Amino acid sequence: MTNIYKLLSFGLILAAGSSQAYAEDYEKIGLVCSPGITINGTNPGWNSSAPYVINRSDDGKFRFTVRYGIGDQTWMMFTNGIEPADGSAQGASAIIPDFRAAFDTPPTEMESGNIFHIKYLAEVVGKAVPMSVAKGQGFKVLECHGQPMTYHFVIPADLSTMTIESIDYPEALYLYGDATPGGWDAAQATAMQNLDNGIYRYVGELKAGSPGALQIYADKPSVCGVNAQALGPNSPVEISSSGVANPTFNYYVTRHSDCYYKVTETKKYVLTLNLVTSTINAYIDKLYIVGTPTRVGNDWTFVEMENEGNGVFSYKGHFDKPDGNAGTFTFSSTNAWNNNTIAPAYGDASFGLTPFSDNTLKHQSPCSMHNTCDGYYIVKVDLPRKTVSTRTYNPDPINKLYVLNNGTYHEMVIEPGTTDTYCYSGTLSGDFTVTTTNSAAYPCYMPTIETVEVPGDGLANDETVFNTTADNNVNNKWNIPSSGIYTVRFNPSAMTLGVDNGSTTGISNVSLDNVNAPATYFDLTGRKVENPGCGIYIRVQDEQAQKVVLH
Repeated sequence: MTNIYKLLSFGLILAAGSSQAYAEDYEKIGLVCSPGITINGTNPGWNSSAPYVINRSDDGKFRFTVRYGIGDQTWMMFTNGIEPADGSAQGASAIIPDFRAAFDTPPTEMESGNIFHIKYLAEVVGKAVPMSVAKGQGFKVLECHGQPMTYHFVIPADLSTMTIESIDYPEALYLYGDATPGGWDAAQATAMQNLDNGIYRYVGELKAGSPGALQIYADKPSVCGVNAQALGPNSPVEISSSGVANPTFNYYVTRHSDCYYKVTETKKYVLTLNLVTSTINAYIDKLYIVGTPTRVGNDWTFVEMENEGNGVFSYKGHFDKPDGNAGTFTFSSTNAWNNNTIAPAYGDASFGLTPFSDNTLKHQSPCSMHNTCDGYYIVKVDLPRKTVSTRTYNPDPINKLYVLNNGTYHEMVIEPGTTDTYCYSGTLSGDFTVTTTNSAAYPCYMPTIETVEVPGDGLANDETVFNTTADNNVNNKWNIPSSGIYTVRFNPSAMTLGVDNGSTTGISNVSLDNVNAPATYFDLTGRKVENPGCGIYIRVQDEQAQKVVLH
């Protein structure tokens, strides 16, 4: 069987300050290993009388290729006793690499410097790790998903470091089966795109059928047959608009009868396979929302959601609550009514202004979503995690915001040093919200629960919602129990509000009850300005001061 490999080239990175194993350069090293390992295509076994000898290259380095087979594998490298084949001498000069040194935080599976998981070898390509003498010890590589891989090593003549120079990955992976474009014709097997570093991708239609089989091969089926080395599950795993039921695959030297994926929905998919992590993902490239928020006249229309990648879709818009009833909508993997809806699995899901989440999304669920409050929502669907979430937002450009407290609208200003945080410092007591105008209580930002009492030491990053109308019968407010000077900060992008006890700037904002009083402007050094132009000033009006930006 012929394997075609693409060599990925990486530059060497020498480890600074690594201690040398010896104070001399060597001309040859010897290796012995487990039966499942080949070194430069040869398995020398554990025969100390006939080790695999590697001579130093012209560039003063030792270079060799190691292929790890299925299962845990161990190999030993040594310098002395090569010629006399003295096992004791060889064991006394055993050299091991400490691959833990390649990680800032070594993975927990790395029990010691000479025990390593295959899945982490790919992460240290190009990183030199120190070598040391470890009498009688070998380098043990633990199995990860049973996938053999080939690594190219380089070691300097003084044996101070070891570097994985590159890894061999197949030039292509192939899709085969009645779910694929080529069907059961081995000559028409579909090659996946090689994205490098062991990652492969296919973008196109996969078809449901009987059985709707998708097989993945590491060799071209028309050349090596359909029982060659394969990647896949131990038993059939479904692929649908919800993704792959089990994202972890195994490697099989010979494909067995149940090593395939079963496609249950005919769709255009983005199929990605990662040889480094032994994982597979399949995402549909389109998702639609249909229902009250997408109604045109009396018809519900299918509106394509924004594809954020990796199976995540979002939709922003106004959700009506028609005739006092809750709005209704669902999701669909197609833009037609053909039993491809996606919805919560265990009954209809109702939500209001408060952020909401449900992680039971299911293909062909008969349930639906209901919004109980009129407003603007961001709805996000995460198909791999089977989650739908909602939150409110303000659809309009924000020109001004006001703290509405006891019938008085206090204008907020952009806090110095920020671009998206609004601030008000002044006397407050009782209930307040944040409004978008100085003439109406709605639309407004409010807390997620009915009353949030501000503690004496303030409030940090309280979550908010955006309410468009009093018709929602929501009366959530923040409450300040004791009158005093407070600073309110609000970030409409993050939808969070904070309150500090006292003015943090030494500048109080102006109350709109006093806007008819004459205003005097000062620059930031305190000098009065008769005709202020564009810039930042302190505006004093009716004994209250406010930092303002004039355009």
